[in-house]
Amino acid sequence: MEKLPKLTPSETLLPARMSLNLDALSELRFATLDFPFAKALQAFEVELTNAYNNKHRRDPNEKLAYEHRPPFRQLNTALMACCPVLVHAFEKYSDVRRMVAIDRVEIDPETRAIRSIGSQFPATDAFRELIETWIDQWMINTELIELVNDDPTLRSAMKALKKALAQAETAWQEDVTLRDLVNGLSRDDAMGYDIIPAAIIALLHGQTLYLNTRRDLYASM
Repeated sequence: MEKLPKLTPSETLLPARMSLNLDALSELRFATLDFPFAKALQAFEVELTNAYNNKHRRDPNEKLAYEHRPPFRQLNTALMACCPVLVHAFEKYSDVRRMVAIDRVEIDPETRAIRSIGSQFPATDAFRELIETWIDQWMINTELIELVNDDPTLRSAMKALKKALAQAETAWQEDVTLRDLVNGLSRDDAMGYDIIPAAIIALLHGQTLYLNTRRDLYASM
């Protein structure tokens, strides 16, 4: 049997590539919010790590195990369920956890022009209670709550963290374009890879696709 030619990675990947016409989506607008309690949470984590290492007689510089760190995946899942306008919740890009919301859009039925018709992001007050509940569940599910209850310094740190939730450290940045978000794509800061599908979904929402043949059906899958 004749052997098939061995393809290089570039030969197999290039046919699947596509380009995005950013000019066609220039009217799309987004809003971004860096995690609004990052400094307060980091300060608490420092005290938590010190108390944990001291109790278990570990190296003072040793970090908490992954399962004891803030479970952002659970928080993000809850936020996405509560706020369907979000592209994503506080995912980590580079050194920052950032939430992204897409503005309301409409398409002119005659010209097919895309227009942004106003922002729709949630206020930070809207998910403050959710974040407080998330912190409580983090302590309970990891059994770190016993450490908090037994250590006066850590109890004070927890109270300081809860108090800090009353004042957000960051604010929403509005009128952000798709070009702003996808510029400088890299492995360390790949926000644009999540933004592009969200933009396309927003534009296709409410649109009708008619499949007339079996070939059309396969092409859509």
